Amino acid sequence: MNLTSSLLALAGQNLSSTPLQDIAGYSYCQQFYGLFPNSHDCAKATDLLEKGTAEFSYAVHSGIGPHSLPLSKKYGTCMVQVDVAGPRLPRTYDIIPDDIRYLADQVLNSCVNGPFDIGGFATSDLQVMDGWITAEETNLDRPFPTSTAFLTVTLTSVVPHWLSPGNYDPMMAFHFSSVALAAIERAFTLRERVDLRRRAERLLRQGERMQRGDRVPWWENSYLGKEVNGTSMETGNGTMSIDIPEPLATGADTATSKRRRRT
Repeated sequence: MNLTSSLLALAGQNLSSTPLQDIAGYSYCQQFYGLFPNSHDCAKATDLLEKGTAEFSYAVHSGIGPHSLPLSKKYGTCMVQVDVAGPRLPRTYDIIPDDIRYLADQVLNSCVNGPFDIGGFATSDLQVMDGWITAEETNLDRPFPTSTAFLTVTLTSVVPHWLSPGNYDPMMAFHFSSVALAAIERAFTLRERVDLRRRAERLLRQGERMQRGDRVPWWENSYLGKEVNGTSMETGNGTMSIDIPEPLATGADTATSKRRRRT
């Protein structure tokens, strides 16, 4: 089976994939995130999210309160989780609250209220990561810039931990593999085409290794047999490693992420 056929076959494990072109993202429906024969609880959980059109800088893995990430809201059997994904995270991530609600509504309408009655997740701001994956000078084994971080919103059954599908769902590996594969047609030189194909194959093989519920990120290099690479975060003194996701708080909602203007 060739690379394109493999990607199509593996992506088929996802019941639905909807492009969100206006926000450079996608929504994915997957039974792993829960069964919801009644969408009432998910609608109520989504309603608990903050409303507003003003942009806020959310503290990433370093704060407590409404403007810190990751954050969660739950009602009954359903939970909304909001976080920022990627190999390197910024200290803050700029988000418009209504954009978070938009992503949650996409999952609610496509997955929970759709023909499947299941949970799922949605992403936005993938354009920088897509560009990094396909840039000629990129080496996937070197540190990623924090500007590649992207937002994910998940509707799931109530769980005691952060799911972080933007890091750990194999669909992200398949997405970035398809991005690299599509870029081959735009490459000017044979060297670029060969390099992009290698990246596409590497990401595809990594997606094949990944299992939902495991802590295996899509950016790990399976060819080198490396240990699972965690996410790192920029600090005032450089970069430090962080363990994502961490246990959910039992009291106030916590958060940890970043967005459009990465600082």
